[in-house]
Amino acid sequence: MKTYLINSHHNIYKDSYKEGQSLTQINSFSICNTILKAKTVDEALKEYIEHHLSNKYNKEHIEQYEHNKEYQTSCLVDEYNNEILENEELYKDWKKDEKELFADNYGIEVFELKQV
Repeated sequence: MKTYLINSHHNIYKDSYKEGQSLTQINSFSICNTILKAKTVDEALKEYIEHHLSNKYNKEHIEQYEHNKEYQTSCLVDEYNNEILENEELYKDWKKDEKELFADNYGIEVFELKQV
């Protein structure tokens, strides 16, 4: 098992189905210095996204940058920053433009920690 240090930086925007994502950022926050043990970076990312952010892990929606150390993804969230999935009532209301949700666009930095 390898040890990883993970940081995530979140930018939150209003998002309506009809008008799309707002250009005005309404909130931002960071979660830093999370230490995880995993066999691979992918396993560490999955563990972090699912168990620390409580979001659904979908490798196809994650863009990778900077020599495998930086990742970018996003999801729809409610006002409490809980991810909203397509099968939920809030998502269906959002698609009918009856509910405003928020886009959580976040970057994740992953560093393997090695003993020196």
